[in-house]
Amino acid sequence: MSNSDDPEIMIYLSLLYAIVGQNEIAQQLVDKVTRIDPINPMCDAVRGWVYFFSGKYELAVDPLFTAYELSPENAMHQFFKALILFYNDRAGEAYDFIDDVVDESSTNIWTLIILFMKYTIKREKEKITSLLTPELIAQIQRDLQNSYHIATFYSYLEEKESAFDWLENAVNRGFINYPLMNNQDPLFENIRNEPRFKILMER
Repeated sequence: MSNSDDPEIMIYLSLLYAIVGQNEIAQQLVDKVTRIDPINPMCDAVRGWVYFFSGKYELAVDPLFTAYELSPENAMHQFFKALILFYNDRAGEAYDFIDDVVDESSTNIWTLIILFMKYTIKREKEKITSLLTPELIAQIQRDLQNSYHIATFYSYLEEKESAFDWLENAVNRGFINYPLMNNQDPLFENIRNEPRFKILMER
């Protein structure tokens, strides 16, 4: 097997293509890795990610749920199960899932972002402020995908300036999925008509 057919390389390459809005290529890679390595537990996760970053939130439910069931202790899979519930208008279920499953004492970056989502659902802004230590902020700022998620949560909370700051950071880091940002992500409905958002989309 050549390096180009390495399942791990294809899995994360498909995620990168999805993040930048190249959904057709991302889907082709997911299909290819599934043929090459059908029992790879990450196949379901990456299929769900591709659906998510394509704005196909209903289709993302089953693969992301399956990925979680295959590795329920994995904080990343916990995050995406809760996230896809949130995006499918099942915020109450997402909150209860986080409350029941997530180890809130963990310092794992995914766990901390899950807690951000939990506090977002209940609009517990003081808890969000306490959660965002300088160390966590710096860690999230280095990552384009996590910066994007934080931007969506702040937009949902109608904290527009914070949403723009995080979204601009995500774009500066390489998150250039224009269709998702401009049209598909429902959590940006609060800021899409703002001049700052339109300027960023023009970029």
